[in-house]
Amino acid sequence: MQIAKEVQKVEGAARQSARGDDRRQAAKLSATRSSPSVKSVREDYSLCCQSVREGQTGNSEHPEGPRSNRDKTSRGEHGVSMSDKLANPAPLGLLAFGMTTVLLNLHNAGFYPLDSMILAMGFAYGGIAQIIVGSMEFRKGNTFGTVAFTSYGLFWWSLVVLLLLPKGSLGVEAPSATALAAYFFI
Repeated sequence: MQIAKEVQKVEGAARQSARGDDRRQAAKLSATRSSPSVKSVREDYSLCCQSVREGQTGNSEHPEGPRSNRDKTSRGEHGVSMSDKLANPAPLGLLAFGMTTVLLNLHNAGFYPLDSMILAMGFAYGGIAQIIVGSMEFRKGNTFGTVAFTSYGLFWWSLVVLLLLPKGSLGVEAPSATALAAYFFI
């Protein structure tokens, strides 16, 4: 009899403890419901990213933003607009970097003098093309491609300016061999 009473006490205490845990869990759950959940923050973030990709700006009471009344006929049968169908710009950027680098290295090996052919290639194909590719990668949301191609494009522009600036009428001296080595190293 004494053992049965002890068992009942222990079972009662366990039930009360479990109810206390349930109450604590319920309090935590209600607290998280009153604050924004991770899911709602992610949904807000993805809606924001989608509106940025579609070019929508400003605040509006409509969930799709102020440009939600855009012409729906410009979208295909799957709801993808023509602006979402961009080609991969990376091959152009890689080819521009590779060809310009090879051409400059042919000069460095002594096959060609440093003339307008190399400078034009560095300015136009190595510079402008890579900056355009970097902006296209930005449009696609590729941070690495944006940084890499834009940086290399600006590098080629700076190299052309570095080589042409001493030849101008500004009176700037040409860089020494050590300075050029440090420039290429960085």
